[in-house]
Amino acid sequence: MLMGLPLALAGLVALPILGGIYLLRTRYRRQVVSALFLWQAVAQASGGGRKRSRMQASWPLLLELLALLLLVLAAAGPRVLAAGQRVPVVLVLDDSFSMAATADGVSARDRGLAAVRDELAGLGRFSVAAVVAGPVPARLAASARDAAGVEEALAAWQPDAAAADLDAGIALARETGGPDARLLVVTDRPRTVDENGPEAAPSADPDAVRWLAVGEAAGNAAVTLAVRSADGAAADTLLAEVTRTAPDPAAPARPVRVAVEVEVPGAGSDDPPAGWNVYRASSVEMSPGQTERFRVELPASAAGRAVRVRLAMAGDPLEADDAAVLAPGRRPAVVAASVVADPRLARAADAALAAAGTQRVPPSEAELVVANSAVPAPPGAWRLMIDTPAADAATESFLGPFLLDEASPLADGLSLGGLVWTAATDATLPGRPLATAGFTPLVSLEGDASAEAPVGSAVTARVNLDAARSTVLGAAAWPVLVDNLVRARRAARPGVAPANAPVGVAVALRSGPPPVDPAADPEAELPEPAASIRRLTDATGSAAAGEAVPLPLPAGVGSFAPDAPGLYAAVLPDGTDARFAVTRTSAAESDLSAAATASAGTLQPDAAEAAEYRGLAWALGLAALLVLGLEAWLVYGGSAAATRPPEGVPA
Repeated sequence: MLMGLPLALAGLVALPILGGIYLLRTRYRRQVVSALFLWQAVAQASGGGRKRSRMQASWPLLLELLALLLLVLAAAGPRVLAAGQRVPVVLVLDDSFSMAATADGVSARDRGLAAVRDELAGLGRFSVAAVVAGPVPARLAASARDAAGVEEALAAWQPDAAAADLDAGIALARETGGPDARLLVVTDRPRTVDENGPEAAPSADPDAVRWLAVGEAAGNAAVTLAVRSADGAAADTLLAEVTRTAPDPAAPARPVRVAVEVEVPGAGSDDPPAGWNVYRASSVEMSPGQTERFRVELPASAAGRAVRVRLAMAGDPLEADDAAVLAPGRRPAVVAASVVADPRLARAADAALAAAGTQRVPPSEAELVVANSAVPAPPGAWRLMIDTPAADAATESFLGPFLLDEASPLADGLSLGGLVWTAATDATLPGRPLATAGFTPLVSLEGDASAEAPVGSAVTARVNLDAARSTVLGAAAWPVLVDNLVRARRAARPGVAPANAPVGVAVALRSGPPPVDPAADPEAELPEPAASIRRLTDATGSAAAGEAVPLPLPAGVGSFAPDAPGLYAAVLPDGTDARFAVTRTSAAESDLSAAATASAGTLQPDAAEAAEYRGLAWALGLAALLVLGLEAWLVYGGSAAATRPPEGVPA
């Protein structure tokens, strides 16, 4: 029992004072009478006095002492341990894929679960919540109050993340469990305290975090980089990086087989691959710490198909990093046309379009038209209009400073420093200024060139330039501007971009309007367009039983940030089928040489810190009132009964 106000116990001195009042009673003179029956109904006075007399045991005295004792104890604020109390525990679970590494056939995750069971067994009654520490920590929805509940709650913990932010996980666990919760961290690496991290905060008790490292140091070979050619590349090329690590840097070299495989398509575009055909394979002797890079020109048969780079090493303890799946990233080149009368401008436009990887077509078929006069183009085509000042127009040559709209995709990597830019000073360029010199607009942009713009939106970029008196066309700024425009035009197409993205990076989905049903009511409200996304394989290319997930695409545009690696299929509202892949590579997580089995801290709660107490002041106060009520009944109710005359005696 704890006392909230121990000084209130000083009130116990009132007990002997009350006894003294009863001890000092009034003395009466002895009187001899002839009979006593007339005095039986008269109660002897009990008032105080100055003479000491023998104390007489009486119920009022005992009850008053008891009531006074109860009131003093109530004032002291006693608290007792709550019945059925449970020790609050919050688990911080390492969600990185290195927790899937096995030793003697048992993964670090399974060893961690066994360690959690052992730790909780010594606590008696407990309540458990859990935080999964990936790149961004998250709470597990389930909680538990017994061993069976813990097993069920942690069944959802399947480590597969590219990294684990344990510091952020500990901070979230403290927020979840409150100041009295005990924290249990389960990971495969020994504890290292960051002086600026939440574990070392001055107000935190280091022993309040129990750290369980359940890893096993081992050698490992891993795919630490996998990249496939993106839009605009001249050829479909795969670049892969394989790294071998080991606890002993002097360990002998071991053979590692690396294979590049091409997908065997399934029955439909949204079905997992039916298999993988080996396109090229080689075996490399690799020592600890060695990294090998492979560049492979993919065959024509790989066009439109996923590819997989896969390695094999005898005794490899971690399968999760042995493969990477990549979707086809090359889409058709942007078709462009150049209709420029000025020979100098024409040569510069043709060279910049060729460097950007465009395909030349007539203006009537072009997605992008470069011109210095009005030219007919298909609906939704983009234009780059070069406005040359008239011969009698007022012009000025600018050396800077130039102001750029850095938020525009057309300004990516664009630098105008050191240029001579001659432009008409009285020119009015429609649209939003992209580059200016003082109050003179040099480049403007009509329309939305961002990835959030609806599919089919037309964009026009205008350049105010006197090429003959400028150095712009001979500098790097000109091809960079044209290349940015080509990239933005490619990104505005329907489909998915990028085709291959790391875990956690959002993938943009763009769709044209859904097909119109001729039989549908033209006045009926159409449902919001949505894409259907399904995971086809896991990180190693094995089929994954993923369910289709709808993704709303308001205005035909949206983004999706998958948290699991593998190959995905998307069906857009306009009926377009697209595939993309999510890769998960991490040299730090694949390096198991630092894994270890260790522990630190304690999970046993201190009685004064973790226990939950309940106050008893209200109960003691209520008992004191009941005692005083009983004493009042005995004094007044009993006295009245005693003063009634016996039967047969007249009142």
